[in-house]
Amino acid sequence: LDEELGVEPSVETNALYERLLLARDRVPAPLPDDGTQFVGRQHELTFILEQLTRPECRLLTIVGLGGMGKTRLALAAARAVDQMDAMLFLNGVAFVPLTGITNSNGLLTAVLSALDVKPKPGPLLDQVITTLRGRETLLILDNFEELLNEIASIRRIVSECPDIT
Repeated sequence: LDEELGVEPSVETNALYERLLLARDRVPAPLPDDGTQFVGRQHELTFILEQLTRPECRLLTIVGLGGMGKTRLALAAARAVDQMDAMLFLNGVAFVPLTGITNSNGLLTAVLSALDVKPKPGPLLDQVITTLRGRETLLILDNFEELLNEIASIRRIVSECPDIT
């Protein structure tokens, strides 16, 4: 703006520019697709999307019995978010399948893998936080109920990465 129009950009314009630069660093991994169409559950999907668009929503849990379609619902919401607003979750959506993972190292390695980051020697939680800090990413932890003892790691990620949902 300054070069072409001789107008000093506002603080808000500069902040928007910084956010757009972050968008170049989108999470590359595609969302899983089982090839079938998502049908029904429109009320639940709408509720989830409303929650995800609220800035104060940092953690959203979908609960239900096994086989009720929690994963499909989460993926439908992730696809909708990805398509509906380019300014929401600028760095995309990361789907982290946790089936069969039983400990913190497995959880954190799976998160890094979903972010297309190879683990390095050293504390994995610090690597996840360093990777996510400054990113606006929707992180879907599928089957986290099997890892409830690892909630401290998730608390720390949410606490230290303010743009992660």
